[in-house]
Amino acid sequence: MAKYKDIANDIRSKIMSHEYSYGQKLPYEYVLCMSYHCNKETMKKALDILVKEGLIIRRRGAGTFVKDFDPAMENEMNRSSFGLTSRYEGLKQVTSEIIEFEVVPADDFLGRKLQINVGDFVYHIIRLRMLDEKPFRIDISYMPLSVIPNLKLEHIKGSIYHYIEKNSSFKNSK
Repeated sequence: MAKYKDIANDIRSKIMSHEYSYGQKLPYEYVLCMSYHCNKETMKKALDILVKEGLIIRRRGAGTFVKDFDPAMENEMNRSSFGLTSRYEGLKQVTSEIIEFEVVPADDFLGRKLQINVGDFVYHIIRLRMLDEKPFRIDISYMPLSVIPNLKLEHIKGSIYHYIEKNSSFKNSK
């Protein structure tokens, strides 16, 4: 395995085990390079993986931080089941009725929650999720365009997670 993937895996493990706590600033890139005995380019590739996975965020002039914790996400990651479609696969038919699908600029609240800049564009998605053609729940999602580019109406009719896994440019970096 490439060294940058090993480094990304190690930092990811430290985040998941809370060695690096949520919201904490990571050591400077130079210090990480020294710790992992690698050059700056290798470290950049490792950190890029974690940025694309949504575990860390880089802020120009401020440093690299572990993103805020979402307990639902950790439970989903631990079960290796990222969404409704995966959870009910083979048990029930999961379908979606799209109520809202638009691109909007992030306000202050969304900027803080998604750890993006105010004004960055996000998808605003509201879907009625159905199990065996019976209403189950309404999902309201906001997703940064910078993380999931080119999301289209046909993609959100099914599993958004499956779309991300199969079609995203960062799928091979996990």
